[in-house]
Amino acid sequence: MADIDLATLQTDSIIQLYNLDLTKVAVDPNPATTLYLTNQLDTDMSPLEYDGNVYTAIPVQSDGFEINSSGAIPRPTITIGNINSGYNILLQAYGNFIGAEITRYKVFYKYLDGKDKGGIGAFISKDKWILNRKVNHNNTFIKFELKNPLDLENVLLPKGQFTRKCSLRYRRWDQDTQSFIYGTCPYTDENFNFDELGNPTSKQNDACGKRLNDCVIRFQAVNKQADIPIEAFPLIPRF
Repeated sequence: MADIDLATLQTDSIIQLYNLDLTKVAVDPNPATTLYLTNQLDTDMSPLEYDGNVYTAIPVQSDGFEINSSGAIPRPTITIGNINSGYNILLQAYGNFIGAEITRYKVFYKYLDGKDKGGIGAFISKDKWILNRKVNHNNTFIKFELKNPLDLENVLLPKGQFTRKCSLRYRRWDQDTQSFIYGTCPYTDENFNFDELGNPTSKQNDACGKRLNDCVIRFQAVNKQADIPIEAFPLIPRF
């Protein structure tokens, strides 16, 4: 049906909708959540609704989705309005959104819930991308580079390889927000910061060498009997 409408109703408005799924980047105890975004309002200035979801109207701009003549997989970008730093808290709670999945829908206006042909989930196109890195961040907007889920650059096999270094994602200092962005590592003490060699350092230079000793000096800095939650295999020999 969408193909027929695209061919015969050229004057019908095309709406772009974005579903930002933060499930895979939620940092405990933050619940999984999905943001529904669009850069448009309905004709009566009310929020748009599609497939049972209400979309927040916010400045959103996306570029570079087309495959170029060389056939290379594109790395498009998406820019989301961050008026008055409104998304800063969510960025901290969900690992800077890196690794989150975003789905872009293109739909005719009449496919929206409550419209002429709404309520059936029809769309013109649907494509999924992964937020690969944060390009720019200020109190006005946040810009991300995206990658295709099939883009396997820098992925190593086997995925379940045993390693001497910890596989947890350590926190990092975000200069824009002057606070830590936490990953999957449970270390949260901001009074004890160490560099990759295990030397005391500032919050800005805090980094983990991912060795057993790095875990010990952090988690036992206050309590010498504290558990060490490292996910590594230190006894594996070097080769």
